[in-house]
Amino acid sequence: MLGGGDVVAHTDSIDILELCSGTGQLGTGLELGLEQAGIRARTVCHVEREAAAAAAIVARMEAQDISPALIWDDIATFDRSVFGGRVDCIAAGYPCQDFSYAGGRAGMQGTRGSVWEHVHRIIEEFEPRLVYLENVRGHVTLGLDVVVGDLRRLGYDVACGVFTAEEVGAPHKRERLFIFGELADNDRNGCKVQQPDSRIVDTRADGRHDADGGRAELANAGRS
Repeated sequence: MLGGGDVVAHTDSIDILELCSGTGQLGTGLELGLEQAGIRARTVCHVEREAAAAAAIVARMEAQDISPALIWDDIATFDRSVFGGRVDCIAAGYPCQDFSYAGGRAGMQGTRGSVWEHVHRIIEEFEPRLVYLENVRGHVTLGLDVVVGDLRRLGYDVACGVFTAEEVGAPHKRERLFIFGELADNDRNGCKVQQPDSRIVDTRADGRHDADGGRAELANAGRS
């Protein structure tokens, strides 16, 4: 276990657990987005096996670019006993190579694609209110139905869509699939997530939108 400093507890913020962190960009982006929406957020723990990426996270903490947090180096051994605290959100940019059109398309059966099993297990153990996932566009036609189905069985309402970097001003396209899950309340039906874009597919836990239908609608939006 590595640490970038003391982790300060805040009761008025969303605590994020970031899996497959890389250099911590997904969690940082989520924090910034939530803060722009008026919600205080911080990443309290990173899980990242690559030593160079973990070192980059520590360097960013030391430079005070990101919040101090714990770092664990193996998603296969990470569980609630490692980080006993409650988290409000789990963010994960799990490996994309087995879903990418540029890769072998091994899907969930691939060495990297199978990492979803650990992400799924950790979500089940922690039961966060929110789940935020990122992957390549190729995941839409290979494995997205599994992810959505797993989240729905855990009680999450799910919305997903493909977006590009150029939509927010970057000079390149860089298409990415984003999956958002919100733990459904027992006393309400449907999903509170607003759907401002036709590319966002709502796959609700009440069964009114199924995972296969969402996958087909996303695939028809572009390359299939």
